[in-house]
Amino acid sequence: MSKFSTIIFIIAAAITTFSFKYAPSKKAKVNWQTTSDVSDQWAANKKPIIVDIYTDWCHYCKVMDNTTYSNDSIADYINQHFYRAKINAESKTAFQWMGKEYKYMPIYKVNQLAIDLSQGKMVYPTTVIIPSNGETQVIGGALSVQEMEMILKYFGGDNYEKMNWNDFVKGFKSSW
Repeated sequence: MSKFSTIIFIIAAAITTFSFKYAPSKKAKVNWQTTSDVSDQWAANKKPIIVDIYTDWCHYCKVMDNTTYSNDSIADYINQHFYRAKINAESKTAFQWMGKEYKYMPIYKVNQLAIDLSQGKMVYPTTVIIPSNGETQVIGGALSVQEMEMILKYFGGDNYEKMNWNDFVKGFKSSW
């Protein structure tokens, strides 16, 4: 083997090894649905809903996407236990939600669905949980994996029907 061939072989081996070692792992993703699909499914079968309200310019929305919602355990749990919608609060596209159309409101520079779901608490990001009993819970601000785990297990595990939030928090043990 010539010196040139040996060098090429070593470089190719190094590149191959490096690319396998440092290739991004396949992360679970939240399989976000359209608001229309969530509404239709929820009408047929009551299951908790999670809605992520964000904007394109929101730094903490991106942080949540890259940390909390990218966590394998979070994504898997949401996909299994919740209907899930992600809406851009500033979207000019109309949303269909629970049999009603929600349009962009130029005067407020926000879509009416974001206002209604967040109960007027316009903080980004906002996580909205609608348990099967329909009592909307609005949680403003970025949530860590541990905070989100507690919220998901409270509402996704139907613990909200068995105990109040404070009692649940006292006995909660994070496993993610």
